[in-house]
Amino acid sequence: MEWPFRALSAFDGDTFSETAEPPACSEDERLRLIAEAAYYRAQRRGFEPGHEQEDWLLAEREVDDSLRRASSIDGDEREAGAEA
Repeated sequence: MEWPFRALSAFDGDTFSETAEPPACSEDERLRLIAEAAYYRAQRRGFEPGHEQEDWLLAEREVDDSLRRASSIDGDEREAGAEA
């Protein structure tokens, strides 16, 4: 399965806005994506205990940021279509 978001890497705090609302997405799907991203973070670390909360929070930010960017791209495409 191809991951629909950018490669799972260290979170770039410069691209995350805590004040922006995540785009429309079912909460169940959002939580599934966060859980998957957190799992892959733990896997890369060899499942070393004690980092569960950090993995979850970074994955949450990463997924929300990716969803925001995807929503922004979709919005730009809709605006371009309306102008044509």
